[in-house]
Amino acid sequence: KRKIVGLKVRDLEMLAADMLRKNYSIKFINKQTTLINTILRFSVTHGYIDRNPVANYKPLKDVKTSEKLRYWTPAQFQTVVEAIPHRFKNTDAVLIRHVLSFAYLTGLRKSEIRAMQWKQIDRKNGIIHVDYHINNNEDRKPGRKNGDAYDVYMNTNVKLLVEEIY
Repeated sequence: KRKIVGLKVRDLEMLAADMLRKNYSIKFINKQTTLINTILRFSVTHGYIDRNPVANYKPLKDVKTSEKLRYWTPAQFQTVVEAIPHRFKNTDAVLIRHVLSFAYLTGLRKSEIRAMQWKQIDRKNGIIHVDYHINNNEDRKPGRKNGDAYDVYMNTNVKLLVEEIY
């Protein structure tokens, strides 16, 4: 009931809160509010309005709770590992077992593992330096998908696996 230039960040926050109360997913809400923001950016770029009144709107964070995350139990993981030789050729089976085991034991993302090089693994001190990832364009990029580099300290199982792979 008002002009588009009269919108405020608070209006988008109220819209998001209302949609949340009506059980819309955070992903859907963010898609809608981002669309509004994109339209307003387009309007500024093409001279329809002087400034984007909701430029500082921050999308909702979808905090993953343990109810939403489904981790493999050790028994489930063992079932997968045991099925690998039956599903894949012998040459691929060893590689697949190593990659899956490394991911399971370290919690690293697939893109981080794919970007991993031996110089990032300090076998002597038991530290894995995660400072690269492979992006959607298959480029090796510094940092993580969602942030800066970090270190993973290897427990005994990871150390044994790394030595086996090496």
